[in-house]
Amino acid sequence: MVLRLRGADANAVRRQQLFLRQARWDDAPILTAHRKLVVATLGEEEGVLAIDGTDIPKDETESVGVARQYCGQLGKQANCHAARRTGVPADTPFRRLHRALWTTRDHQALLDLLRTHSIALIYVGQLEQAEHPDGVARFASMYEKGLLDLLYDSDLTRIYAVPGVYRG
Repeated sequence: MVLRLRGADANAVRRQQLFLRQARWDDAPILTAHRKLVVATLGEEEGVLAIDGTDIPKDETESVGVARQYCGQLGKQANCHAARRTGVPADTPFRRLHRALWTTRDHQALLDLLRTHSIALIYVGQLEQAEHPDGVARFASMYEKGLLDLLYDSDLTRIYAVPGVYRG
């Protein structure tokens, strides 16, 4: 943006970088707008976004994306092609389970579901609060009734443990 407005003036670029580095930003409105944009462009009702990282060792360095970097397949730094794939999977058992976890209203049925699938921890962060407010309230109510344990609590995040499944 600075280059477009001011041309290749190095001092203008440095001043802009200094301003951006020192300015105080409230990131909450930006994060809210980002979440809405992600849901609008990638989301489906009760959808799941899968992100898969694949690292492939390479002997050469001429291909696009090949560089000396951490290669998960080797467990060390090497010449490697790192690829990321994203997609929205079809209706899978995981998606049906995810939907059930956030929409099951009966506390005992939800607890049975958690135990049946050996789900030991429930993470409730900003995304869950924005997308599943009823489910978030349900988990809080289950904690208040002694059906879940609270492992972590901050202004933005709670982590619940399922008794009998969590062994920590």
